Amino acid sequence: HNFLQETALGTGMGVRLVFQSLVIRLDLGIALHAPYDTGKSSYYNIPDFWKDGVRLNFAIGYPF
Repeated sequence: HNFLQETALGTGMGVRLVFQSLVIRLDLGIALHAPYDTGKSSYYNIPDFWKDGVRLNFAIGYPF
């Protein structure tokens, strides 16, 4: 194995609404490479794109 095969890789985009004491965040993340055996041999080794490779995250918190 080498460094690239042992490193998870993903991408995404998001929207943030920043108020004086509150942040509302909506992010879409897309997995590109899992650093473990998924049964696929190429570098893009996510088994099922919609089930395993896409995540929508919603968060409310304090600005930092």
